[in-house]
Amino acid sequence: MPWPAVGRSGFGAGLQRRAAESPFGKLTQAGRDWANGTLFNTRPDDDATEAAFWGINPALLTATETKGIWESNVPAVHAFLTIDSQFRMTALARGGVLVHGLDYNGARAGLEMAGVAVTPDLWSDIQMIEAGAVGELNRGRMQ
Repeated sequence: MPWPAVGRSGFGAGLQRRAAESPFGKLTQAGRDWANGTLFNTRPDDDATEAAFWGINPALLTATETKGIWESNVPAVHAFLTIDSQFRMTALARGGVLVHGLDYNGARAGLEMAGVAVTPDLWSDIQMIEAGAVGELNRGRMQ
């Protein structure tokens, strides 16, 4: 199944890469962003407007670093979003849940039914996103 490139059909529109991060760092961050609901948050670039309001010369502005998904990671993010309902969780005595990770049998079934051909590299990328999501979903619960 061919995946659309970043920016086509709206997926990843307005997102750009951080040069200092590895592809794996981006995937883990994508998992965190998915977990806290900010994966597709974008806002218009209004730095010039704000600078003008405060009387700052817009030429002095530097590029704002934004979150983003590298184009090479789009297939992994699409695949993860196909199976993002397949997490194993345990109810905690004081309320809430502890997220353990993806149910791999459910994930396999979901990916097969969606027609996603999973290669070892794609599966590794999905696991990197999973690690970021699990860390974010369990933040503050493991103290």
